[in-house]
Amino acid sequence: MSSPERVRQLHKQLARVEQALVEREKLEHQRQEIETKYEALKEELHEGIRRLHSFKDPHSTERKELAEKTERLQLQVSELSGIKGDIDHQLDNLEEDFEALQQQLRGHLVAEIIELHPNARPSWEAIQQSMKEIGEGHAHIRKGIDALQEVLTPMQTAMEARRTQRRRGLMNIIFGRNPTVVIAGYLDKAHQAAKSGYALNFEQRPAHLRTHHSAVNLSGLHEIFFKITQACEARDALKTLDTVFASLTKETEAMYETLQLDLAMVEGELDEIEAETRDWMQRYTDQVQA
Repeated sequence: MSSPERVRQLHKQLARVEQALVEREKLEHQRQEIETKYEALKEELHEGIRRLHSFKDPHSTERKELAEKTERLQLQVSELSGIKGDIDHQLDNLEEDFEALQQQLRGHLVAEIIELHPNARPSWEAIQQSMKEIGEGHAHIRKGIDALQEVLTPMQTAMEARRTQRRRGLMNIIFGRNPTVVIAGYLDKAHQAAKSGYALNFEQRPAHLRTHHSAVNLSGLHEIFFKITQACEARDALKTLDTVFASLTKETEAMYETLQLDLAMVEGELDEIEAETRDWMQRYTDQVQA
């Protein structure tokens, strides 16, 4: 049988778990920032060491200055490595599956509240239905973005290789890999990704997008994927890099940016419904305590 004391205990346990989730998210964000800085400094350090070995005069002023800079970089890299280790240790102590525990505690808490306040069931079910529908809309847009990214990355890389080819001309072939071969490889990746994207179902939108976001329509992805597939399969594909593929890359980038805005909008709604969920649990926990 449910009791006010049981509700209070569950609510406190849930608060501790959710605080741990917040702390872990902060640590993961901090870890990513440190990792990015660490990799950049390490690359700069390796380049400095390489340049040190290239000096013909070991006593030159320029080499001395570079040696001092390299020494400072080594200290910074070492310091960041230590910070990364500390954060990893903290994350290891938070390895517990807090997401699953959070859902379990929420389920128990809601069941206890509804047993004490049966009239609370309709409002809770309405919140959960909204969360389900918004989540489906979010997943639909996320799927579109991921599929588009798989196509866009090799296309952008191919176009960058094409720009390099035009700048350097025959120097590419003399001193490096044949750029045409490189570009063809990236176009093949884009081709395979476009075919996979075209096979996905973007025609039927989830209920939340149909009702609340009529402008969010991913059906246009099929057209983009189809056009990219056709362009890649054309006999003269490599000859149309500066025309057809340049245009398709811009079109794909525009669609990608639009979907990112759509995703941010729906993520805002997920945050709102999550806040509503927390408010509901807090409100009825307070009523039990009164």
